[in-house]
Amino acid sequence: MSFKWCRGTDPQPNLKRGAAMLPRIWRFIGTYLTAPKLSLFLCGLLAGCTVLQWCAKPTAAVPINRSEHLPLNGTKLYVLTRGADRSAPVLLWLHGGPGGAERPLFRYFNSELENHFVVVYWDQRGAGSSFDPKADPHRLTIARHVADLDAVVDHLRHSLVQDKIILIGHSWGAALGLLYARAHPDKVSALIGVNPVISTREGQQAQYDFVLNWISASPTHEVWAQSADLNAQPSSLVYRSHPPRTECRRL
Repeated sequence: MSFKWCRGTDPQPNLKRGAAMLPRIWRFIGTYLTAPKLSLFLCGLLAGCTVLQWCAKPTAAVPINRSEHLPLNGTKLYVLTRGADRSAPVLLWLHGGPGGAERPLFRYFNSELENHFVVVYWDQRGAGSSFDPKADPHRLTIARHVADLDAVVDHLRHSLVQDKIILIGHSWGAALGLLYARAHPDKVSALIGVNPVISTREGQQAQYDFVLNWISASPTHEVWAQSADLNAQPSSLVYRSHPPRTECRRL
């Protein structure tokens, strides 16, 4: 039985025919459905409505808080994954340096991101909780970092069931993200650069000029006697770290 209302027609005849069918429906129920069958029918109808209502409710978000070390080519890469909803888009932080693990700073200033994304904090090879004192420093190449990042990305895509992830890189991390996105565009949905490395030479020149201007403004400062002869360009200087101070000498 169906009711078909057409534009420009009067629906009253259809309503009347539908109302006339109601007594027949009740006579059918009274004739063929006994009390036990009617009770069973009503119980089934009620259960079906309950199931439909339960299925219609949105499922609660499942949070994720996972800390792991991924074994890769002779080392273990530390990865921390946090988020209020594990089905949210994945956001992978790429810290600066190389070697400047910034996980505590990222979490202190930007932990709000964990309420909207699955945020992944990765300590790159040789940094933070991925540091290995026995590792060969000659293996810390740019190509090695890009390969490590690819392994981390694949692990996240498979474990979190995501086709692509978002990369957000700070300083050197932005350069690493750019190299990776160029090599693997099919795995990256977006790349965000925070204070990215654009021109290292110009950055060094700006830092060098700032230091010299500061020294020139303080001729009586003791550092003036130690640095007065530093009039070469930054590219001709090499920096050696010796606790507790940093020395600078001309090549």
